[in-house]
Amino acid sequence: MNKDNAAAAISGSAVAKERAETVSSRGGVKLCELMGLLLNNKDDKKGQQDSHGVYFSAHEHLGYSLWFPDTSNTRYGCFSEAAAEIIVNLTVYRELMQFIRDRKMSLAYTNLEKNIWDAINDLRTLVELVVLLWYGQNFSKPVMRVVRSRTSTGGLPNLWDMGPVLEGVITHCERVIADPDIIMGPNLSYETASKDGRPWERPEAMYAAHALLPTLPRNEVRVVLVEFLEGALETWRRFGSDILGTELTDAQKRKAMMPATNDANEGWLGAQARVAQRRAPNARLEFINAKSQYKHNDTAGFIAEKLSTPAEQRFLRKRAQEISSEGGHQKRKVAQAEHDQQTVREHREKKTKSDRKKATEIAEINKCVPVFDIARFTDPGMLKEILVPQLDLQLKWHRLRELEMDKKTEIPPLSKLKKQQKAELIVTAVGRWRRRVDTGEVPLMGFQSSEPLEEDRLVVEPDNEEDDAGYGDRE
Repeated sequence: MNKDNAAAAISGSAVAKERAETVSSRGGVKLCELMGLLLNNKDDKKGQQDSHGVYFSAHEHLGYSLWFPDTSNTRYGCFSEAAAEIIVNLTVYRELMQFIRDRKMSLAYTNLEKNIWDAINDLRTLVELVVLLWYGQNFSKPVMRVVRSRTSTGGLPNLWDMGPVLEGVITHCERVIADPDIIMGPNLSYETASKDGRPWERPEAMYAAHALLPTLPRNEVRVVLVEFLEGALETWRRFGSDILGTELTDAQKRKAMMPATNDANEGWLGAQARVAQRRAPNARLEFINAKSQYKHNDTAGFIAEKLSTPAEQRFLRKRAQEISSEGGHQKRKVAQAEHDQQTVREHREKKTKSDRKKATEIAEINKCVPVFDIARFTDPGMLKEILVPQLDLQLKWHRLRELEMDKKTEIPPLSKLKKQQKAELIVTAVGRWRRRVDTGEVPLMGFQSSEPLEEDRLVVEPDNEEDDAGYGDRE
């Protein structure tokens, strides 16, 4: 859910909660989209793509950098690729989300990060990811191998020649619907599971999915797989109706030639830079830029004209080797990973210390005996006899109780309030508590009459106002 829907679901009425859940997207595809926004955002000023690459570069994880599949742009198969990536490195992604949280001073998830964390630990979402992965490896990838292939003349396949491919997809869908164990059974093999009988593009994803199966509700996996393929089958039939129903001759197909892909309408950036990164996911950006500039600026012609002597060629090769051997790119990533690890350790130590301090203070607050005799705080003579730390303790008791029951409080930080203001806050807090007593929500407790307050039940006012307000958020 987004922030507004999440707030409505938590604090709103039953109708508001149902409405928020109805309009909110969920499931495996939504998780892939959210992780793409966080780990490979199309705006390089947003997201955690650098942290993602650095984290995976650490030797205790993978030892090399990789990019999360691009789900920010609608591209064929991007969600199945993302599902495969999540399943293969599920444990690492769970650790990464905790790492991202603990690297921040607040040690808290953003709404986007919290949604991702919940989803990658949700069994039903993982079921959908597994099915997406299976579909991508056994249906989508085999089809795209044909669509993106080259003919004997070096050109793109003709769309009108894709009839046998579409028929093969439809037949394979029907076969797996009739016997899901072809994909999810113990005798898994690419020869029977893959549409074209060729090795999977990412076999480790198939193995990771099968290793995860014992932890998932198997019957639900079977149902989701069959329903997914039934929907895909209907779409493939509709998608290929014009091609499957045609009776064009070979000559007519050649005359009505239509490329099987839309590459001709892609911009240079999509056709060159993105394709280059897809072919070499670990290629450095400096390398891709240099390669593109070399081709675009006719650097080869410049070298042939200006740097063609053997000595100049030796100089170029030597300089290229020096730059490559410096390993500056890898050194920067290692240094970044070490710094991030140190930051996480410091934040976790700070949180442990803060939690210990907070627990001690809460224990002291719980020793307090609340006073519900309003006259003590409204009568000037009686109020004069009460010390400020005693007022603070009463307010902290009410604040803690309100946070426990409502997750919010109307009591502000105390350090800048005067004694009279604190007394007035206690009166209103007592009024709220008595309303709870009247409704039977809480029992009546504490002092009800003019008995003397115990001066030994005090806590020291913290120096830091942030600590003073640290039990939760004000309303």
